[in-house]
Amino acid sequence: MRQRLAWLSLSWLMVAPELALAEKPLGPPDYTKISGFVAGAKLPMEEPILLWKVTAATVIRGNGNGEVVGLSNPVTADGVVYFGDDLGRLFALDAADGTELWVHEHGQRISVEPSLDAKHVYFGSELGFTAVGRDNGQLVWQHLVQHGADETTPLPVGNRVFASGYDGVCYALERSTGKVIWQHDFAADAPADQPGFEGQRARLDKPARPRGAACDGTIFVQGVFDQSRYVAVDCQTGKRRWSFQTGGWTGAAPTIVKDRVYVNSQDKHLYCLDRDTGTLLWKYQTPSWLASQPAVHNGIVFQPGSKGRLYQLDADSGRLIRVFESDDEADRQGTAYSFPLIDGVTACFATGRSGLLYAVDVATGKLRWKLRPADKSELLTDPVTDGQRIFVVSRQDIKKAGETAIFAIGPPQP
Repeated sequence: MRQRLAWLSLSWLMVAPELALAEKPLGPPDYTKISGFVAGAKLPMEEPILLWKVTAATVIRGNGNGEVVGLSNPVTADGVVYFGDDLGRLFALDAADGTELWVHEHGQRISVEPSLDAKHVYFGSELGFTAVGRDNGQLVWQHLVQHGADETTPLPVGNRVFASGYDGVCYALERSTGKVIWQHDFAADAPADQPGFEGQRARLDKPARPRGAACDGTIFVQGVFDQSRYVAVDCQTGKRRWSFQTGGWTGAAPTIVKDRVYVNSQDKHLYCLDRDTGTLLWKYQTPSWLASQPAVHNGIVFQPGSKGRLYQLDADSGRLIRVFESDDEADRQGTAYSFPLIDGVTACFATGRSGLLYAVDVATGKLRWKLRPADKSELLTDPVTDGQRIFVVSRQDIKKAGETAIFAIGPPQP
């Protein structure tokens, strides 16, 4: 019997409200994932329960050993869930019961979450950027990129799609056809390596290694991991607005809120920049390197850190307001890679090696609850929600203990 699978998430569709697509609005909740705040969501106030679990498939290789298939983060809209896997398949499932609606056989690994607009699903892979129809999974267009684009998510904004490849180029593509409108080279002026963060070691034999990005319709901000910097490009012209150099590798996506951009780095700093100029407004140093996209809500920046910490800082000044840290030494392991999920009163974030999901009271910074979905497993992905339930993806640890699976978490069912 086929396993049932339900994926619910926020998408990477980062749009300014005035640029929202006109053909058909995406259904609730808020899929913009601009700041981490989900309008209308009601996260559990008390410890939730596991509602369901689906374990990832295992592929048997020629040597007889099993290898767990990796899964990307999901996105969802209008009752349908979309996600990819290491075998190069893009799935569309009914969000209510996991019924398979269609499968697109792409053939190359899809390791990061796709994105959505009213008509298309977009994703990156070792081939480049691909768009398929939301209703049937049929290929609409494909833009091939030399060296691929395996760690980036194309971002549809207005009538364009913004994305970057391992070729060291960011592109603005026509949303309906994939035709190049402009392209911008960020490899040609690569800065000198930062001490201890050699670019060659991080590039994986590619010209450049772009990862997290954000777009508000005015600027497209691309983090370039191996260059330890963020590059901002004008959405209309493709010309460089600014470049901001950090002291360490930059993997997390930026967060753009009004006239500010919040970024971080493995140099242990969270930075607040002027959106239009890239000027540094303030920075905050943490005890260890940062790998999670910061969230911003109601004038507060929420930044996960190491040892199960969640920092809350004043968004205007960078002043530390409070910090949550687990009181259990066994829980304070590794670095968080989790984009915080906020409903206004509760902030949820996942830790890495310890495999815990935390819920913290926004007003006090006190723990509401914590939950470990799977023993000996890691949580390296963002918690996502459909407004009430929370969904997380676990993976086996470095010793192949634990499990790679998808979990739905929420209040007990009536």
